[in-house]
Amino acid sequence: MIETLKIFGTRAITALRLFSPGQITAIVIGILALLVGAMVLLRVTASPLTPLYSNLSSEDAVAISEELEVQGTAYELNAGGTQILVAPEDVSASRLTMSAAGLPADAGSGYSLLDEQGMTTSQFMQNVTFQRALEGELSSTIEGIDGVRSANVLLAIPAETVFTQATDKPTASVLISMGGSQVIDGEQVQAITNLVASAVPGLAPEKVSVSDSSGE
Repeated sequence: MIETLKIFGTRAITALRLFSPGQITAIVIGILALLVGAMVLLRVTASPLTPLYSNLSSEDAVAISEELEVQGTAYELNAGGTQILVAPEDVSASRLTMSAAGLPADAGSGYSLLDEQGMTTSQFMQNVTFQRALEGELSSTIEGIDGVRSANVLLAIPAETVFTQATDKPTASVLISMGGSQVIDGEQVQAITNLVASAVPGLAPEKVSVSDSSGE
């Protein structure tokens, strides 16, 4: 290997002697321009990052960032440190990892799913839209668990009006369909429970029911 490098270096020096100082300078500038162009192209063509969590407290943002570093997952902080971005393919696995670690600790923070609504849209329709979006987001995340073929999350969130406040507590049920003969284990059930509970304000983990298609 060392001999090969020596031969390459000797040939490079011999080749450079064929050029004038001005030509050598032009070659070096050209090589640097190509390298810079390649770096810019890689950055432009890189997969766009997507929100892992939004509206985080400073404590949750720090804790989640530290956990991502431990897992070796690349991330970026945005929106003044309240939003964490990761590659799209890392979203599901990262959320499950965070849920297993009890993050985010501030229940209800982290999910920014409701698209902008028109001023004439009723509060009821906004709530329905948000709940459906949240159910779909949670289902997609759970389907990222190894062995899970499909997941269906149903949330029961009591409505509040300007006249009354809801006295019932929210509940959730998660139906899992496993692939082949695989069976969901206790650790996965706990991660799913934490994931769903952390996404809904006021939802206690014990109010989350997780079962597979066999009823277990």
